[in-house]
Amino acid sequence: MKLGSSRASASNMRVLIVDDDQNLAGAMRRVLEGEGYAVDLAFSGRAAIEKSKKAKFDAYLIDVRLPDMSGIEVLKALRATAERAVKIVISGYRMESDALDVLNEQADAYFSKPFDVKELLDALDTFTELRRTRYGGPA
Repeated sequence: MKLGSSRASASNMRVLIVDDDQNLAGAMRRVLEGEGYAVDLAFSGRAAIEKSKKAKFDAYLIDVRLPDMSGIEVLKALRATAERAVKIVISGYRMESDALDVLNEQADAYFSKPFDVKELLDALDTFTELRRTRYGGPA
């Protein structure tokens, strides 16, 4: 699925999608790769944390409910390994308490499933540009 020309912010940008729903993760991967992002997948919180220790990602798309831990726990763990990265949390449950917890743990944005892909891409672009402005380079 191509939503437009490749996004300028996608150039050399690595994204880790953390979601136990392999079909959804695969669909998001195809969309992001179509927009020019390099994408990797993790189907559990532990796998995401391990991948973040071994490779640098500029952004994380994290599901709140994972089989081994919550997305909020993943956010806490990423503080040490991915402080500058963009972190967007996605939930299949529309719970205000989840949204507040996520934002308190320094997530950049919170989306409820189903979400508008264009809005997600726009948020990724916006927060990536903020990081580049703040830190003078990629996240």
